Amino acid sequence: MSFRRSVASGALVAAVAICGALPAGAQGRPPGGAAGAFGGGPPLYTPEPGAKDLKAVLYNWTWHMGMLRGQAEPELIGTLEYQAEGTIQVDGQPCKLSKYRISANYQIPGYRTQIECTRANSKKYSNIETISGQYVWDEDIPGAEIVAGQGKATPRRGVLEERLIRFWASPHGAAKAAIAAAAGVPFSESFAQNPAALLDKQAAAGVKGTTTLAWEGKYAILTFPIPSVPGAVATSTLDETFLP
Repeated sequence: MSFRRSVASGALVAAVAICGALPAGAQGRPPGGAAGAFGGGPPLYTPEPGAKDLKAVLYNWTWHMGMLRGQAEPELIGTLEYQAEGTIQVDGQPCKLSKYRISANYQIPGYRTQIECTRANSKKYSNIETISGQYVWDEDIPGAEIVAGQGKATPRRGVLEERLIRFWASPHGAAKAAIAAAAGVPFSESFAQNPAALLDKQAAAGVKGTTTLAWEGKYAILTFPIPSVPGAVATSTLDETFLP
């Protein structure tokens, strides 16, 4: 995942191993199967084997990420928690993680990221980064100041766009952003819909989206705007199993 912006800003670099992705097998069928998830009739859409059009790619991406649920297979991942290990950048310097936990809510949208790591000079770094809609702050403990006198919350308005980019460039956030842009609708209107059915409906209404698709060998390359950040454009590369 990468992003570019029309106005230069500090770069965010992270090397992490994502743990706990939802298995595609938790749904009712593989692409091409005959019955809808959890039984009860045919699915709304099944891509042809080897299909390389945008609708098929977006469907396969979310299907293999475990994001399509129920008989009609709407995209229904509203909240998600995951942890990671590896190295991140803090103030431009590498910091080896001992804790990295994200609690994401894609319906607000917002998240809380707990970070504990060790810099190259052996100094410890700890912070809790939070965003909720257009509000951004840091915490010294989770939920700081929700109860008066417990913890400290520090406003961080200047990093709103950076954190929005990080949120929508996450493995599940990127897929959601790409679908919304492909359908030409705000994210709030693409959530809880079958991505293929949504694209068909918008195409029938003459709405053209802004997500683009290119292929480099067996890799699908999708380019789409980051929601709520003017000028920010993301590029996501999917492997042959449609995982980013």
